[in-house]
Amino acid sequence: MEIISALIVLTMRFHPVTRLLADDHAKSQWQQFRVGLRYIRDRFTLRTIVLVGILLNFLFSSIDIGLPYAIVQTRHLSSAQLSWVLSAFAAGILLGNLLLMVMPTVKRILRLVLGLGAVIGLLVVLLGSVFLSTLNGQWLIGLLIGWSLLVGIVLAFINTPMSVYMQLTVPTELLGRVDATFSTLMQLALPLGTLVYGSLFQACAAGPVYLVTGLVIIGYLSYNMWRVHHSVATKQIGNDE
Repeated sequence: MEIISALIVLTMRFHPVTRLLADDHAKSQWQQFRVGLRYIRDRFTLRTIVLVGILLNFLFSSIDIGLPYAIVQTRHLSSAQLSWVLSAFAAGILLGNLLLMVMPTVKRILRLVLGLGAVIGLLVVLLGSVFLSTLNGQWLIGLLIGWSLLVGIVLAFINTPMSVYMQLTVPTELLGRVDATFSTLMQLALPLGTLVYGSLFQACAAGPVYLVTGLVIIGYLSYNMWRVHHSVATKQIGNDE
């Protein structure tokens, strides 16, 4: 995949934009982070997308931590079978991005992210139900491979439009700082999620943990969808989009 990515980059033509703010070099990393954070805070659509991304990154740590544990330690399946399940994530993301290439331009990015985030929540609930069941062996692995593939596709439909939205809406002179702030906030959620879910999986079975995690995702995103449709911020969303 790295080789394919490198070949794609070699076919691209870049047109550098030299316009920068005059005081860019004088600002510390912390000051530039605050500029990006302020820009995100003042825009409803971007702020909501970032908050949803942080939550999904935090809660999705349950997959990174719990899935290998549940498959190998709880169901006593092999590491080779686990590798097929984990590889399906990457295959799903690749397939999702290929589908995006042939589809019309995505509009109403906030509603798309919230809706597909809720789908992720439903899939996590399904994962919890699978581990609460008595399924084992090839049936379990086949179901988990299909689940991972579907999750990868949905994640591609969330992550790629989010990146495109930032490229199209954030001013060029602020894009680097906003993107760095966005990436930092996303990354901060991962170690915290690892810490929390590492403890949870030591104390609880995988099934209940995934059920609660999925319900939290659905509840939070449903609340945000309600806000989008009923709050006075609807006008702001229209201006952002």
